[in-house]
Amino acid sequence: MPYDPLREWQERYSRSGTRLGFKPHTDAPFYSSVESICNSPRIVRSTLSPGVLFRDGKMVRDGDDNVSLVVSLGRALNICHRKREACLARNEAIIMQADAPGSAGTRQRLAVLEVSIAQREWESRNARPGDVLMNVINRNSQIAGVHSRPCKDRAVVSGESA
Repeated sequence: MPYDPLREWQERYSRSGTRLGFKPHTDAPFYSSVESICNSPRIVRSTLSPGVLFRDGKMVRDGDDNVSLVVSLGRALNICHRKREACLARNEAIIMQADAPGSAGTRQRLAVLEVSIAQREWESRNARPGDVLMNVINRNSQIAGVHSRPCKDRAVVSGESA
């Protein structure tokens, strides 16, 4: 079987994070890195060429219902999840759930950190991730007062070319 760098990235990332797909922009050469930081909670850092990360309906059926804090390590990351959109600047974060389709994309180097925790663990602490789902969290945010911003570049999130 020929070497497939995209498949290798997917396998390495899914061992430490959520099972995701990636669609690189057609004009960008593919490159990637994956660094598993911790197993409990699952923490993984990844850098990719410009493109779109996604979790589609087929992937959602894998039984993973984890809640993930996704931190943008790049300059901009456009996210679409549960019929909501948000744009993250560097070091801003958002909470997403693995049991629903979604996507995150950029026309620049894509760099993310994912901290993934089982839904039952959240619930055992009487936390309700839905209360902060898809709200942008930055260093000036307090969990009770986070806010959402609309995406300016929908084409990046949906994988459409501009």
